Amino acid sequence: KDKTILDNAYKKLMEAFISYLQKSGYHGEIVAESSAEQDVALVNALSHFQRNSGIIYKNPQLVNNMITSLSLVNKHDNNIGAQMADLIAWTGSNKYQVDHGTKKLSDLRFEEKILLNMFNKKTKRVRSKLTSQYIVIP
Repeated sequence: KDKTILDNAYKKLMEAFISYLQKSGYHGEIVAESSAEQDVALVNALSHFQRNSGIIYKNPQLVNNMITSLSLVNKHDNNIGAQMADLIAWTGSNKYQVDHGTKKLSDLRFEEKILLNMFNKKTKRVRSKLTSQYIVIP
């Protein structure tokens, strides 16, 4: 059952990323922190869309053209994409907690406040137009 949930989750995630790339006209890459079970599910999801046409896209070759690479990395690689994802996720988590009252802004450390301030400024500028071309799976 867990395997089916994981497989379906990666297919939905991949479909959303492909849809975003197609609508925006971008090309993108996928960076994922490696784990045996998730690696297989991720590769299978990408392979599914590379082999089969769908509602969002008419030709599997479009997927090959839009997604430029798939990198499976581990924490020790210090991959910049994975590091940025961790930083964004950490800051996003702080933002969510502050916005929903489960954490006080005054309780954040100095560097967390700086990152949160940068995050808030950046998200205000790009709300109507997404600029990220990565899908990073921590």
